[in-house]
Amino acid sequence: MEKISVIIPVYNGEKYIGKALNSVISQTLQPTEIIVVNDGSTDQTATIVKSFEQVKLINMRKCGVPDALNTGVNQAKGTHIAFLDADDLWSKEKLEKQIQILRKNPKAGLVFSKIQQFESEDIATELKGKYLCREEIFNGYHRSTLLASKTALKQIGPFQVGLNTSEFIEWYSRAKDLGVTSIVHEEVLAKRRIHGNNMMLGEEAKKYQQLPSVIKQILERRREQNGEK
Repeated sequence: MEKISVIIPVYNGEKYIGKALNSVISQTLQPTEIIVVNDGSTDQTATIVKSFEQVKLINMRKCGVPDALNTGVNQAKGTHIAFLDADDLWSKEKLEKQIQILRKNPKAGLVFSKIQQFESEDIATELKGKYLCREEIFNGYHRSTLLASKTALKQIGPFQVGLNTSEFIEWYSRAKDLGVTSIVHEEVLAKRRIHGNNMMLGEEAKKYQQLPSVIKQILERRREQNGEK
């Protein structure tokens, strides 16, 4: 029988972490454990998380998202691991529907879903129109939609430390190069919150600054694998 661990990395997420946790706790298929990795928050994040008795809190000094993710994976006891960003939400049947997909496709190691973005209800008026919030539904090759077998995670390896905005792109490229099978569930099972402090705004420039070096790293690795100089 599958055991699902849920990992939520968070930094200064007091506004939304409670809602994210409630979307996990309300799952029709209950996870075996919920792990929140507090990446050096200086707000009330830890206090809010502690109010959820069924949640395991890991406090660490500020090291960045990849370190937080790797810490959570190393602590997880489940046969399968799901990830959720602290400001995103799951549909109630997210885990149940994804585990059914993996049962029907035992060779698959990763299952994603469709995703939809939504504008946070508390976003400041002056920020409206200054960011991209795609309204259409699209394939969610995104951490918040992912359910992965522990076997696949071990095969792919850890998230690369230092890539605090492009770590998932690099990680998923390794999964593809290794031939790990992934499936996208046809329904929207996760929603991504767009607000004034997330990657779509202040951190977006940093993401694109890292992207060229990540792409170069991916291409160099693939040339080596193909025996090219």
